[in-house]
Amino acid sequence: MNIMEGGRQKAIFDIPTRSGRYNLWGDLKARIRTMQLIPVISNALMNNYIFDVDQDGRIGSRIHLMETPQSDELIICEDDFLAIDEQLAKQWANYITYPLAEKTVELSRVAQYCLVNHCGNDLSFAKRHYLTFLKMYILNIATMDKKIQENEDLQEWVAGIAEQISGREVLDIEDLLGDFSFSDLAVRLGYPRFRDPRQSPLNLLAEMPLPIYITTSHHDFMERALRNVKKHPRTQFCSWNETTPHSIPEWFDPAAAPDEVEVTAEPTPETPLVYHLYGLEKHPSSLVITEDDYLEFLIRVSVDEEIISPQLRAKMTQSSLLLLGYRVRSWDFRVLLKGIIRTLRENNTSNFAIQLTPRIRKAGESDQNSVEDTGIIQQDLQEARKYIEAAYFKPSKFTVEWSHTIEFVQRLYASSK
Repeated sequence: MNIMEGGRQKAIFDIPTRSGRYNLWGDLKARIRTMQLIPVISNALMNNYIFDVDQDGRIGSRIHLMETPQSDELIICEDDFLAIDEQLAKQWANYITYPLAEKTVELSRVAQYCLVNHCGNDLSFAKRHYLTFLKMYILNIATMDKKIQENEDLQEWVAGIAEQISGREVLDIEDLLGDFSFSDLAVRLGYPRFRDPRQSPLNLLAEMPLPIYITTSHHDFMERALRNVKKHPRTQFCSWNETTPHSIPEWFDPAAAPDEVEVTAEPTPETPLVYHLYGLEKHPSSLVITEDDYLEFLIRVSVDEEIISPQLRAKMTQSSLLLLGYRVRSWDFRVLLKGIIRTLRENNTSNFAIQLTPRIRKAGESDQNSVEDTGIIQQDLQEARKYIEAAYFKPSKFTVEWSHTIEFVQRLYASSK
């Protein structure tokens, strides 16, 4: 059984803990202590906090307005049942006049359309278009943010940039905002906004004694969280295509000047590795965002195991993976599972996945009243969970914990002490 609060799903009971002596939290604590746990962090995890300013399940503030470049009409985001990343994809679709009528708009499809219809099949431009849209959108949110309006200097800075980019083409906006990555801009604007730093899952993960973090985010929020606790992270991203730079050292500090970049020794909890599986925004060609990107990525990692460095692959084989913030129907999850995790054939360790309880459409209920996070129509919550576990997770030896990610990470942090 589950309920909705502010557009979000909240479970009010869970499947009973498995019988027997198995202790999930004791197991996880032991893996942290022996440095054999690798968090795998979704892009959506931080986007949920950055774009959903007031945490009501909608991007922006209570009612967020976005102006299209083609007209003065304003688009109201009222997608109570869509995940934040789906709502964001829908807003990009509105911005580029994506023509296909779909109840759920997937970012990869919008990116593919942008590539073909707006970027002349220039893949680099399409990826920069996406990054520029993110910057435009977060600035648009900031112009209506009451907290920012209360800060005179910041409000003036936001208003000045908004005036400069108003009515301009994407390439011009890219030039105007070129000094900022999306991560830089979000942090400058004070996003994500937490009343207490312990409400941030990345802050809690950063405090744990872990040597490796894998993420499918294109942004460096994990590195920033690690620096905030006086650690010295090193970044690596996957060189999966021919246009991705191959001259960058195995592990480098993206905050360092080029002549200061040095290859480091094996990662430790004090000098951890953050591995960006789907690319890093400071190198747009490395991003995996279009449908073609995902397919090419899947092929490349299937035929060439050295696309992911042997050292990292060995660590993944020897450790337990902890998946955080993924939707099972999303491309980033499916390619991660099929292309990476299931190729770790020597992995005999247990893995863990944190999943929201699926929303269930009941008999006679209309599409307008119910949306399923998994696309699976079931009348029984237990059966839905069993299906998801069997179809997606058991073949890769995953134990599924049905919980909100932040609640799980807070408990994991407490148990690791």
